Amino acid sequence: MPRPRLSRRRVLASLGAAPMASALAASTTAGQSARQPAESFIAAPRTETVLSAVLQLRLATPADATVGSATILGGDVHGELAGTVQPGSLEWTRDPVRGVLQLAARFEIQAGAGLRVHVADRATVVAPTQCWAAPFAPTPELTVVDGPPDACREAVYLGRMDASQLHAGQLRLAVHRVL
Repeated sequence: MPRPRLSRRRVLASLGAAPMASALAASTTAGQSARQPAESFIAAPRTETVLSAVLQLRLATPADATVGSATILGGDVHGELAGTVQPGSLEWTRDPVRGVLQLAARFEIQAGAGLRVHVADRATVVAPTQCWAAPFAPTPELTVVDGPPDACREAVYLGRMDASQLHAGQLRLAVHRVL
């Protein structure tokens, strides 16, 4: 019987992505044997910032809706992919009984020298109450639409999304590349 193939993205998403670096570091130190010093084990993952963005939104439903959506109107991007956010969409589903939020954001970045990058960002968050109050870890996927493919190399990306100002029409996103 063939084994199902799981992508890195799916595995990171099921683990919540952001805690991954600390989990790997903890498992490294926990797995040390008396024969091998800590230096011989793989170091904790390092990351580099790819972008920091502020997205401007127009809510189509209230922020506390069980099934909600918003239109991404635009925004500013700073960092390696500096430019402007192009219109896109944000959708979410909250399950208050299980305390789970599922979110998907899709938009494009128009960066310098004609580079255009599609961003698909997803998150599944355990948030029993006030799901927008604390930042959470989405798993962004960046794809070059126009421009040289190596402008946004294939990698594992980790995100940090702050939706605390969602009710005011603003969403903050930081994306890091795992080195």
